[in-house]
Amino acid sequence: MSRRSSAPEAVADVATGAEDARRVCRVAGVRLPVSLESARLAREFVRHALIIWGVPGRGDDAELIVSELVANAVTHTSGADTGEGAVVEVRLRLCDACLRVEVWDAGDGEPGIPGRSDDAEAESGRGLFLVEALSRRWGSRLMTDHGKVVWAELPCPETLLPMTPPVDGLMRARTPVKRG
Repeated sequence: MSRRSSAPEAVADVATGAEDARRVCRVAGVRLPVSLESARLAREFVRHALIIWGVPGRGDDAELIVSELVANAVTHTSGADTGEGAVVEVRLRLCDACLRVEVWDAGDGEPGIPGRSDDAEAESGRGLFLVEALSRRWGSRLMTDHGKVVWAELPCPETLLPMTPPVDGLMRARTPVKRG
């Protein structure tokens, strides 16, 4: 039995424009199978990426958000006509003191929080209450061909530190040097 890895397909520092060459965004993404195991793998991926980036302080909220979004994506992709090898994609973006969690699935339905007057015993839709409570803002967009991306943003007050070269496959944040 093989163990699936939630290691990022790519963890990168991306310069975002000539107007501010010092502004760096970090991006990481992973494709996961449409399975019940994917929410756990997504949490591990988020934990790993945030440790690499030196921002573990947002880990608990980000892990809970990605878990809820991936669980929804698996549910809605399972019912969609996706064929073999269906995947859910997770992407993290850290830029401008904001961590954005994005989850893509092949379902076309718009996510929504159940109304206050809806069935109090309903077993679905409750995870989005958590996403709303933990994030600065969240939303979704339909993709051109099919599927959707559901995203949530968390404030990340930690300063982005320059990264040292890879050591044993991991990027490590440098300790800031005090001058003066």
